[in-house]
Amino acid sequence: MSNIPKNKRSPSPLQVVRNAYVIRRALTLECLEGFGYDENKRLKALQKRLEKEPEEKREEYLARENVRQKSFYAWYIPDERERIINAVQDLVNHLVAANTIYPVNQVECEERRLELDRALECCNRLEQELNYIAETLPNDLTRFGGHIERIQAEYRMIKALRKSDNRFGQRLNVQSASSFCNANNNGNANNNDASNVNGVRPILRPDIKDL
Repeated sequence: MSNIPKNKRSPSPLQVVRNAYVIRRALTLECLEGFGYDENKRLKALQKRLEKEPEEKREEYLARENVRQKSFYAWYIPDERERIINAVQDLVNHLVAANTIYPVNQVECEERRLELDRALECCNRLEQELNYIAETLPNDLTRFGGHIERIQAEYRMIKALRKSDNRFGQRLNVQSASSFCNANNNGNANNNDASNVNGVRPILRPDIKDL
């Protein structure tokens, strides 16, 4: 077992993907429920607001609210559902793509990092959309607090995973440096790899006594 405390360990790729699936399930249910938009609550709130309006303006106010209510069902909620579902699906896909890459060269290191960067972008998209929905729909502003906290935790885990991926670059640098020259078991040495595509010819420093 690892001697590193659990709260100081870097998250595993599987843990990050698993958390993304939890977020996806929760947001899918939220979309199915129409983000908590309740017509009965809306009517009660509308009645209270009408009582505060001057009597000659109540009819105009009620007509405007009815148009708004129809728009919520006609295009606002369907459009926001599509944005949320697309963003959370992209989050999972980018994390799975990153998890399938075990870098053996610098190009693959960059591809893996790019997938993680895109996953971070998806987290930002989701948080932005949920905050927008909370401010726009006439429902409880704290409804999406749990979702946003999970997304922020996922964002931090992805950043920690991306930082821990530096080990791939370090390992590749060590392998590249060790390929500059080879030493045989008979004591002979050569610099074959330094003269071809496997490496770069090192600059030999002259001996101090020769200066």
